[in-house]
This record gives sequence, C-alpha cells and structure tokens, in this order.
Amino acid sequence: MDYLNNSKKSKEIKLRRQCQKLILKRNNVEAFWSKFDDEMPECCCEKVSVSPYSPYPITSDEKLASVITSERYVSGTTGKARKTIADRLHNGISADRVIHTDLSSFELRAYSLVESHQAKRYIGVIVFSSSALRRINHDQNRFFAVYDTAIKENIAHAEIVMTNYPKDPNLTKKQRNKGKKFVLIIVPRLQKP
Repeated sequence: MDYLNNSKKSKEIKLRRQCQKLILKRNNVEAFWSKFDDEMPECCCEKVSVSPYSPYPITSDEKLASVITSERYVSGTTGKARKTIADRLHNGISADRVIHTDLSSFELRAYSLVESHQAKRYIGVIVFSSSALRRINHDQNRFFAVYDTAIKENIAHAEIVMTNYPKDPNLTKKQRNKGKKFVLIIVPRLQKP
C-alpha cells in the first residue's frame, strides 16, 4: 500500500514540475494556452498547483472574481457579458480566488490595474463559478480550465482559459459558440459570499 501511495505522490510531483515549468514560459510564448493545452491535455494541470506560491489547486466549490475594465465586456442594457468575454477567455482571463483575497486587497489591485490606462476604468467584477466552468464541454471535451497561477504579490491569482477549442473549420457558428455560454454573475464590486 505504501508503494502505491509513493508512486502516486511521485507522479503528482512530476506532473507539478512539468506544469510549473510550462507556466513559467507563458509571458514569452505567443498563443501560450493553446500550446499549453497541446502539451498538457485534458486539463491535467488543474490537479496540481501550477505555481509555487499557490496554497493548493483550485477546488470545484471556489468562486473566481475578475475585474471588468471596459464597457466592451458588458452589455449596457442587460448587464450580461458580451462575446468579447469569451475572446478574453481564449487568451486567458486573470482572476482572484475569492476565498484567498479580501475586499481591500482586491480593490487595490483593481484600481492599480486601470490607473495607468486612460481607456480603462474599474467598472465592476465578474464572478465565475469554477465548477460551472469545468462542466461546460463539447463532444466530451472540456471547454474551460481553471489554473492556480498565484504570483508572489498575489497568492489569490488564477487564470481561466478556453481549452480544447474546436479548431474544425467545418463547425457551424452555433457549434463554435456553444463553448462561449457559461455561468457568471456580474456585480458592481466584489463581495464575500
């Protein structure tokens, strides 16, 4: 029995090292998440902490909050996310793990994010459910992955990305957009659940 536990731990350590090594390259690689997905299929890196600063992998019951910095992301009439949110997801959306942040720290990061950009302002927050994102699939392939990409300055940092994006040019627009429907809540400011 100890052998099986040691073997499992050894595989987990190896996977964590592989995932962390790849994540370190994300700022230097164009279309990083597509390449990451090709190298580490089936969202396998969600099982381990991909950041040495992370307390643990993101659990299914966690909420993730992302700052809205442009009206382009939200419909003024309905308050719902527009298609551009899905475009952001394909490239990766930065978010905070709500359980690992507090309101003042989150707001400080939100305001510092927009202060150096005249075209951006702190409009509100989108709160994602990690379990809802993980349940969305197309042809038995998951559409979204949620990674704990904590950084030294923010252990709550996470990224939400589209994965297994249908690349088949023969897919209809309706089939392609299926993965762009996800559960989210838009709120003016982050509030603890």
